[in-house]
Amino acid sequence: MKLLKSHIALIALLSTISITSYADDIVNFQKRDTSFSLDGNGGAILGQQIYLWDTDNNNVNQQWVEIQRGAGFVSYQKRDTGLCIDGGDGGERGQAIDLQECDSNDVNQQWELISQTGG
Repeated sequence: MKLLKSHIALIALLSTISITSYADDIVNFQKRDTSFSLDGNGGAILGQQIYLWDTDNNNVNQQWVEIQRGAGFVSYQKRDTGLCIDGGDGGERGQAIDLQECDSNDVNQQWELISQTGG
C-alpha cells in the first residue's frame, strides 16, 4: 500500500517517541530521551497545532484515544473531544500537524505504526 507523505511524517515523529498506554485505547506519546510529550493544548480548538510539552501522565491534553481504521492504520483522537491528529493535505518536511474534526474517511488522520527496535 502506498504511504501518503503525512504517514511518512508521523513515522519519522514516532521513531523518536515512546508510547505509554493508560487504558486499552488511551495512549501518550513521549519523545524519546526527553521529558516531553505530544500535547493538544487546552480545550478543544479546531486547527490547534500540536506541540511538545512537559510530560504529565495526568494531563488530559496528552492523552489520545487510539482508533483502529483497518488495514493497519489508526487515528488518534484527543481525549474528551471530537478532534483528531491531522497531517493536512499532502506532506512535506516541517509541515505542521494540527487538530481537525475526526473523520473516519480522512486519510490525513490515518497513521501507520512502524515497529522500532529498542522500544
